[in-house]
Amino acid sequence: MRKRLTTSIVTFYLILLLIWGRAPTVRAATPSVFINEILVSNVSVNLDPDYTEFSDWIELYNAETSQINLSGYYLTDDLSVPDKWRIPSGTQIDPGGYLLFWADGQDDENHTDFKLKHDGEVVALFDSSEDLVDSVSFGAQLPDISYGRQPDGTANWVYFGSPSPDGGNGSDGIPGQILAPQPQFDLSGGFYSGNQTVTLTTPSPTAEIRYSLDGTIPSSSSTQFSSPIAVGTTTVLRARVYDTDQLPSPVATHTYLIDESVTLPVVAVATDPANLWDDEIGIYVEGTNGITGKCSDDPVNWNQDWERPSNVALYELDSSLAFQLDAGIEIFGGCTRIYNRKSLTVRGRDKYGLDRIQSQLFSDKQVSSFRSLVLRNSGNDARLTLFRDAMMQELLKGQMDIDWQGYRPVVMFLNGAYWGIHNVREKIDEDYVESNYDIESNTIDLLESNSEIFVGSDDHYQDLLDYIDDHGLTQSQ
Repeated sequence: MRKRLTTSIVTFYLILLLIWGRAPTVRAATPSVFINEILVSNVSVNLDPDYTEFSDWIELYNAETSQINLSGYYLTDDLSVPDKWRIPSGTQIDPGGYLLFWADGQDDENHTDFKLKHDGEVVALFDSSEDLVDSVSFGAQLPDISYGRQPDGTANWVYFGSPSPDGGNGSDGIPGQILAPQPQFDLSGGFYSGNQTVTLTTPSPTAEIRYSLDGTIPSSSSTQFSSPIAVGTTTVLRARVYDTDQLPSPVATHTYLIDESVTLPVVAVATDPANLWDDEIGIYVEGTNGITGKCSDDPVNWNQDWERPSNVALYELDSSLAFQLDAGIEIFGGCTRIYNRKSLTVRGRDKYGLDRIQSQLFSDKQVSSFRSLVLRNSGNDARLTLFRDAMMQELLKGQMDIDWQGYRPVVMFLNGAYWGIHNVREKIDEDYVESNYDIESNTIDLLESNSEIFVGSDDHYQDLLDYIDDHGLTQSQ
C-alpha cells in the first residue's frame, strides 16, 4: 500500500510540474532526440526557403551516433493532443545532426499546422506510439531571441542573441532575458538644416555600440561607434548595444531629414535593402522568385504576399513624432503594383514588439489605435493628381451614412531616399471595423466581390441568401 501511495504522489507532482512549467523540459528516456532550440518571434533572423517568410521555428537535435527515422513522430503545442501534427514519412535526422521545422501553420512538409504563441506555451515531440520524447515550456519571448539548450542536448536552457538554426548552440547564451539598454542619441530624428553630427552613448563601460547607415539592422560585426557620426544629407541611422552577459539591445532608429524642402509630414521607412531589392526575397522588384497575376503576365516578386521587417516613423513638420514602431511592411494593391512607386501596408504585430500604431492620425476621426495602415500611392490616380480617391471619400463626410477611410497626405522617405507623395489611409479589414465601431475583430465576417471570404466565414450571408430563395422579397413577413 505504501509503495502504491508513494508512486501516486510522485506521479501527481510530475503532472503538476508539466502543467505549471516549473521545469522547462520533460522527456522520455529514449531515443536521444531533443527539442534543442526554438525561435518564437522570428523578425529578421532567417527566412524559410519554401514560403520566403520570417517564420517561427523548432529545431531538433539527434544526440545518437546513428541516424534516427522520425517518420510518424508528432510535434504539438498541446500536450493533451499529442498527435496534432505528424512528421512526414521518410524524415530522417543524421547522427549529431539538426532538423528545422517551421511553426507557421502551413501544414506542408517541414511546416507544422500550428503556430507558436509569443506570450508562451509548450512545444512537445511524441513518437509514433504517442509516447512523449521531449518537451519544453516557455514564457513570453523577445524578437529575434531564441531559447535553447547549452550545450546541445543538455538540460541547461538559455537565451541566444544570435540564434543558430540548423547548427550547434554557441557559448554566448544568457540565463535570463536581460537586454542591454538602447543606445542614447544626442540628436533625435527630424528636420534639420546643414551638416549635423550625432553622438551615441551607453552607460556601460564594457558595452559596444554598433550602427548602420543603410537601413540594415546592426549586428555584432557592424561598424562600431567610436566618434561622432557626420550627417550631411538625409540619412537613416540605426544602432544597438552589445554588452557582456546581456542580450543585444533593441534597435534604435532615427531618420535625419537634412535640407528637405517639403510642405507635408514625412513617413520614414527603414529596412534592410535586401528586403526591397534582392532578386530572391525583395518585395519591390520583379526578381526571380515571383508569381503572375495583378496585371503581370510574368512572375514578379511584388505579387507575393511577403511581409518584411521595418521601422516606420511619421515626423510632423515641427519634427515631432506622430508615431514610430517596428512593423511589418508588404506590397499593397492590385494592378497598381506594376507602378514604380508602390503602395505599402504597415502592420503592427506582437512579434515586432507593438501590435498597434497609437496615434490620432486623422483630425476628423476619433480613432487613435490602428493595427495596420496603408501608405497608398493613390491607386489608379498614382500618375495623375495623387488625391482623387481621397477627395471622393472626403466629399461624403457628413452627407451620407456610409463608411469612409481616414486620409492624410505625406512624403515618404525609404531608407533616406525621397520616395514621393503617399497617402496614409485606414486599411479596410476586420481591424477597421473594430477601431471605428468598437466591435471585436475576431467576431467579424468580411466578404468581397461575390461573397468571397476576406475574413471570417460566409455562413450568415449564405443563410440570408437561402432565406431569400425560400421567401422571396415580395412578402410582408
